[in-house]
Amino acid sequence: GKLLVLVDGASLGLVLALLALTTCTNLASSIVAAVKLNQATFIPMASCGSLVLNQATGLLLWGDGRTVRSWLSYAGVHILILLGTYELSSADLCEHIRQRRSRAAETSLS
Repeated sequence: GKLLVLVDGASLGLVLALLALTTCTNLASSIVAAVKLNQATFIPMASCGSLVLNQATGLLLWGDGRTVRSWLSYAGVHILILLGTYELSSADLCEHIRQRRSRAAETSLS
């Protein structure tokens, strides 16, 4: 959406077409996720993914790094938000790692 002010003519049509395509893809994937996934896990994890993607986009595309005064604080705030979201979710990363290690050990013994 932010690129709309930077283009005109045929480029504007291409940007609008890509915007419509990504909007439809996002809508379709959200509908599938709502039907097939555990929402107590999906929504917090999707929020974390969105936060990380927005942070990377801000730093890489929009030059947010020029305005950051303390990188430790910048990283710390994002880590706290991610940990808080994880804490509120039903996801259990430690149990997931434990199960993967158990399966790997069983596979290597066979």
